[in-house]
Amino acid sequence: MTKSSSVDRLDERRAGASDLGASAEAEIAELRAKVEALMAQRVAPMVAQVADDARQAAQDTAETVRRNAQSLLDEVRARPLTSLGIAAAVGFVLAHLLRR
Repeated sequence: MTKSSSVDRLDERRAGASDLGASAEAEIAELRAKVEALMAQRVAPMVAQVADDARQAAQDTAETVRRNAQSLLDEVRARPLTSLGIAAAVGFVLAHLLRR
């Protein structure tokens, strides 16, 4: 085997490895584009829908809390002594439980 044939074989192997690397990079780029397309087509709309559902649930919950708070205030105004007695009883029970 001559020195020039060894060099030629080495050059051929390098060229083959370079082609293989370029092919792998092209495949990776293609797969990346496919993943991005799937994300845009399927995942992004689902995330937006979940966000809208969560926003609506938060608004509904806030409205329910407002209504219940107003109802409680109306009840306290209608029966202040009863409300005071209930508050005192709850305070007593909590204090008793927290001492333990």
